[in-house]
Amino acid sequence: MAPLLMVIDDNPEITEILSLLFRSRGYSVMTAQSGEEALHAMEQRRPDLILCDVMMPGMSGFDVFRQVRANPHWQTLPFVFVTALSDSPTRLSSTELGVEAYITKPFSNQELLSVVAGLLRRAKELQVHTASQMDSFKSQLLFMITHELNTPLSVIRMLTDSMRSGFNKLTRAQISGYLDLLASSTDELSAIVESMLLALQIDSGRAEELFASWAGPHPLRVVLDPVLIQAAGRARERNVTLRTEGLDDGLWVKCHEQQLYQVFDRILDNAIRFSPKGETVSVRMIRNAERAGVEFCDHGPGMSPEETVAAFDRLHQINRAEQEQQGVGLSLNLASSLVSIHGGTISVDSVPGKGSRFTVWLPLIDAPA
Repeated sequence: MAPLLMVIDDNPEITEILSLLFRSRGYSVMTAQSGEEALHAMEQRRPDLILCDVMMPGMSGFDVFRQVRANPHWQTLPFVFVTALSDSPTRLSSTELGVEAYITKPFSNQELLSVVAGLLRRAKELQVHTASQMDSFKSQLLFMITHELNTPLSVIRMLTDSMRSGFNKLTRAQISGYLDLLASSTDELSAIVESMLLALQIDSGRAEELFASWAGPHPLRVVLDPVLIQAAGRARERNVTLRTEGLDDGLWVKCHEQQLYQVFDRILDNAIRFSPKGETVSVRMIRNAERAGVEFCDHGPGMSPEETVAAFDRLHQINRAEQEQQGVGLSLNLASSLVSIHGGTISVDSVPGKGSRFTVWLPLIDAPA
């Protein structure tokens, strides 16, 4: 199907000329002589690209552009200004708004055709890329549902069936073991659900609203200490030594305690999960002139530069076949989002075969009087 172009100009001669030009090159064209008319027509039929004059009665071209970008269904449409205004302020204003191209009248037919063809090609490439990413996301989500959720559910189902059918024959020790496995599987399901709910909270903007409403000054150690206490048990289960350094009561940050707890807990849990038995995970508080930091170091498998970048993608799992313990692939993505809400960053240093160091940096504040 031929690409559909929307031409908006209050001069009917211009719309006629452009219509003839584009139709001669195989494009479909719809025209409007005002912004209001164009927006109404676009509600009935979505174009693939918009060419718009700047100076028009009623809505200006800038007004049309803002309306287009404000509509979720039109936000990705390539937008071109075709105008007699050639002054620098108008050009700069269009660039600041994010208009893809600015062509002045009188224009060269070849230039206009080249710009339109290039923008349509780029839009198509982005559409294909987005579709590919969505397919990948769906595949990862399907894997998570079929594997990560089904595994603990299968264990729960198997244990409950066994207990139901042979309860009178089970010893106290066997029942205790079954209950431990049930509790472990339930904890796994709870963690998955908690991660999904937190992802929805972040995507909806609710997490940012909570930070704005409830964040206040806190000693960094007040948030970190409960994380270390909870992680100690997980470290013992995996025969990993947890070591702390430089826990400084004088480092204060503005934070939402529960959100920051989630950040530290998820990063430390990953460090423990990826550490071989007998190794050490260290947690250290550091500072520079303007920021407070918490550093998490492990001696796990490490990551390549490409894997380091991908590790923060949602549902990303590194070398799943060999590293079964890694979880659903949400922790680093969620931690990064929450740190951004706090005005901070996460830096990563990792070497394959030698481990990783994650550092959470947050703006340092003065302790309240």
